[in-house]
Amino acid sequence: MRTDDYQYRLNQLHREEVMRAARRQHLAQQALERRPKTKRAYDAALMLLWHSLFRSSHLILWIVVLFVLLLLLNTFGVGAQAMRDPGITEPYHPSFVYYRVGIYFAQRGNYERTLHEFTRAIDGLPRFGSAYAARGDVYFSLGDYEQAIADYSSVIDIYPNFVSALYTRGRAYHAIGGIALATADYADAIEQLPEYAMPYWGLGDLHFEQAQYDVALENYHLYVSLVEDDPDEQVLARIEQLETLAVAEAL
Repeated sequence: MRTDDYQYRLNQLHREEVMRAARRQHLAQQALERRPKTKRAYDAALMLLWHSLFRSSHLILWIVVLFVLLLLLNTFGVGAQAMRDPGITEPYHPSFVYYRVGIYFAQRGNYERTLHEFTRAIDGLPRFGSAYAARGDVYFSLGDYEQAIADYSSVIDIYPNFVSALYTRGRAYHAIGGIALATADYADAIEQLPEYAMPYWGLGDLHFEQAQYDVALENYHLYVSLVEDDPDEQVLARIEQLETLAVAEAL
């Protein structure tokens, strides 16, 4: 996987967004699970203090009790705020660590270890979309297109607007001859994010292979116009080839 590739960088951006969403979902679930227990403990503490106040006739005891009440309010108040605002605290979950370790080994070309770590992340959080996408990229790089398609499909099932997964699944379908499926994925990605350049490249290749050169050239130009400063040399060479062919046919 090339870390300087435009599609790779966009995938990374989407993974970061999806990972934050997964983290928020995990925090919200924890808050729902903990809230009844926390509320019961809080209510019990208040009732105990309330009864203590009415049973006591000593001023100093009242002061001590009020001091403890303030401490409890502070403790439970921070806890409640933490449940409402995930930014206050970020509970540990091993899947996030496995995912980051997988990215580390992917960047160093250790794909066996990468697959192992991404799979551990998915096992821990079955709806961890970015881990599926990352594992799909590894399978694609290894030429295991069926497995790549399965992982990209899992991402899209969880996050239908994950456009870079639509594009990479389209590439995988293209690689195994699924032209109609590839075309549909590219078109879906473009419909959701028209300024995303990579699906135009994919469509250009599909039409070029089918000798639909005018449509191929149109899509290649759209790709270049969106990439602007960093178009791929392969696409530029293909554009030059098609434009030369068009001039030759016009003579």
